[in-house]
Amino acid sequence: MPYIEYKQQFKIIFGLVNLNDFLAYQHGLYDVMSFFKLPFYENRLVFLIPIIFFMFCIFAIVDYFNKKENITSNLIFFIIFVILYKFTRSKEFGTDVPVIGLLFLIQIYSLNYFFTKEKKYFYKMLLMFSLAVIYKIYALLAVFYFLIFGKKVLNYTYEVFTKKKIILVFLLLLTSVTFLKNIIQSGCFSYPVTVTCIDKRILSWSAGKNISSWRNEFLKAGVKGWMPYVRDNQFEIQIFPKEYNDTFKYNFHKNVIKDPDTERILIVFLILLLVIFIDYFNKFKSRNMEKHQEIKVLLLCALIPLILWFLTMPYIRYGGYAYFPFGILILYSYFNYKSYYSSKIIKSILIIGIFFFLIKNFTRISEEVSSIVNEVNLKAYPIPLLNHPAADEKRLDNNKKIFISENNWLCSLSKLPCLPGFFENMKIQIDDKYGYNFISVNDEELLRFLKYKIKVYYLKEDRYADDENKEMRLK
Repeated sequence: MPYIEYKQQFKIIFGLVNLNDFLAYQHGLYDVMSFFKLPFYENRLVFLIPIIFFMFCIFAIVDYFNKKENITSNLIFFIIFVILYKFTRSKEFGTDVPVIGLLFLIQIYSLNYFFTKEKKYFYKMLLMFSLAVIYKIYALLAVFYFLIFGKKVLNYTYEVFTKKKIILVFLLLLTSVTFLKNIIQSGCFSYPVTVTCIDKRILSWSAGKNISSWRNEFLKAGVKGWMPYVRDNQFEIQIFPKEYNDTFKYNFHKNVIKDPDTERILIVFLILLLVIFIDYFNKFKSRNMEKHQEIKVLLLCALIPLILWFLTMPYIRYGGYAYFPFGILILYSYFNYKSYYSSKIIKSILIIGIFFFLIKNFTRISEEVSSIVNEVNLKAYPIPLLNHPAADEKRLDNNKKIFISENNWLCSLSKLPCLPGFFENMKIQIDDKYGYNFISVNDEELLRFLKYKIKVYYLKEDRYADDENKEMRLK
């Protein structure tokens, strides 16, 4: 929400990364969400944007239901089942939901090209892939789905440059605006990928190599089980992200499985097994595989993203909902390729799933309403009220204004630019050039704050630092 507020309240800010480097991630969907500030409700409805986007993807997918091939039908059944039994409250999945929907849609397009050889699916895949990568960088693994086009990928790409110029203009505009925005906010083409960051001696507001490298190590540790490892050792082992990455370079999966995310993977796997089980025992026999030798290419397309996902970021939210089931389903279809058969079992499971979906949501809503004792909140339900901490004004040396939040970790929404209370003593420079704000900090000082934040916030070295009382802040 602070990122969306910045987009709405300010013109371009150079060096937004120096206020809070979480604000400098790509945030493609947040940029879209910032356009949907409404009268009276303001930003209280922006959480609906990802859900609406996701539902668009789902309706488009169902429209491609194939009554002839079990590969496509199995994938669509899985998607419907996982929505009914797992995505009962899609708001919990945030901005990952639209990307998951786009990945599902890309997979459906690749299957349709496999069966029809119509080049329109190349253009559709290209557009959806571009959006997915702009929204979340883990969607980059979907590039391997383009292997399904084989040598024709060069011909189709050439046609984009020569005949489909509207697509070319869209892609160039999308990428150029995204990269320019990233450079303005962080001094990097894609923060925190260190090699894409411009030196601070060239761009004073840049995150530079030191900060981006630190954050990159932090993110890598986060997707490789760092926090489950720390929690499992009851916060007694003080291990920093880089040290963790070096220690568990090849065996981090033993820590990942300690995370609650493993339960989500198991649920997805069980739904996947259910789809395979139903398909395996249907009334139709397997087809002759000689007619579809190209399925080997399809299998390669599906397994490469699955393997890379498992080796680099084996959390279900980072594309696992799409990469994992698609790889397994194509592997199954390789050995058991059939015609589609709509059995009574599938129809029964769909009906049960709909009832499960409705009952679970009605129960949740009832519990939420009964738990609200404040009349103001009850009138606002189900649209959330945006509560945010107070902030004190602080004048910098050049008389520029900044706000210091009374919360150690969270910033105010109404008083921007804002620093979390934990960083109130960090020296920050805000210059006004040509009507724009340029924000810069000292790398070494910011790194000291970030490292200490790791200790008190993630490793729980000093628990009183979580206290919101202003007198208890670390000086």
